[in-house]
Order: sequence, then structure tokens, then C-alpha cells
Amino acid sequence: MPSERPDLDQKLTHTVKPTGGPAPQLDTLADAAQLIADLEQWRQARPYWDRCAEMLLQAARTGRKADIAEATRCVMVALEKENWLKQR
Repeated sequence: MPSERPDLDQKLTHTVKPTGGPAPQLDTLADAAQLIADLEQWRQARPYWDRCAEMLLQAARTGRKADIAEATRCVMVALEKENWLKQR
């Protein structure tokens, strides 16, 4: 059964404003995916970015609130690991 095209235009659960990295603000799944695409290859290879990419794609495919929340959480964790996000 063919899957529908992933909808990367869906909003994250909240706007994320990294303090470093290639993106000043993340509002949508597409913004987060583009941030990962813009990373240096050695950063992209880190397991937490790989997990983010998987979760972003899953959220884009399903559109479920729980999947979007998990994708947002993964992005926050990865940004914290890179020291690109202030602790709340």
C-alpha cells in the first residue's frame, strides 16, 4: 500500500529558537528537517540527529500529535547536546 507524501509543513508543538547552529528559529517539521540537512556531515552522523530525522519523518507521515510532540522533543534534546539551546 503506497504511503501518502509526508507533510513537513505541520507545526512543531512550539517554536524552538536555537542559540547556535544554522537556523535562527524552527516552527515546522520542515524547518527542523532543513536544520539537519544544513549540518556538517560529521554532526549529521551523530545518533541523536539520526533519531530526530526518523521522528520528523514519522510525524510528517502520520500527523499524529504524539508523533509531532516526540519529534519536537528529539529536536530539543539534540540541540541541547550541541549546546545550541538554553536550558529552560
